[in-house]
Amino acid sequence: MTLEDWNTAFQFGSAVLLGMTFFVGAGAIWTSFVVNKRLTERVATAGRASAEANEKAAAAAEGTAKALANAAEANKLAESFRLDIARANERAAEANVTAERERLARLQLEARLADRTLTAEQRASIASVLRRLGRISVQILTFSDITEVLRIGDVIGETLNAAGWQCAVATAAGGVRVNGMVLAVGQAASTQVKTAAATLASELARNGVEAKLATETIEEIPRPRTGGGMFLESAQIKIMIGPK
Repeated sequence: MTLEDWNTAFQFGSAVLLGMTFFVGAGAIWTSFVVNKRLTERVATAGRASAEANEKAAAAAEGTAKALANAAEANKLAESFRLDIARANERAAEANVTAERERLARLQLEARLADRTLTAEQRASIASVLRRLGRISVQILTFSDITEVLRIGDVIGETLNAAGWQCAVATAAGGVRVNGMVLAVGQAASTQVKTAAATLASELARNGVEAKLATETIEEIPRPRTGGGMFLESAQIKIMIGPK
């Protein structure tokens, strides 16, 4: 090749290189633009996702706060109900205590107002206990003309006779005022007689007929006037019966 041919070849190569340089530079610019655009879109998408996530987290936090507030209110309401129930139970318990107290008072009043009496089974039970204490003499004095007083005097007399004791029943007035039923023994009463009097009082009380032992002896109690009935001068136990 001649020198002119080499010059032409080099000029042509320079033009080609210049074109390629332009093409590469343009490609680099364009690809950079596309890459940046895509990165920008990804960043934007990530930003929107992050914003949505933050919004959901905020909503969840708000829901949690509301749930906690609702739970606290529910607990407060439950505690209020518990206190109301406790107060209601306390009032019910007090009402039950009052009702029971009133019931017992009513029963006691009814017992005080009811006639004193002994059923056939009670008389047989008392007689069985007293029979083991030996033969004791008893004077029963009724200090009232009330039917209930006279009747219980006769019932006790029949019970003592069934036990094998010697018993007399008479009406009396004056000398001493008697309320309820009082048992007295003499100053020289033996242990057997004292035990018999105490056992009789206990058995009568156990069967619903209140009776108590006198603090005075037979000799210390003023002698009343006797009316109808039988009277034992040497009775070991004296039973004085008056109105309840």
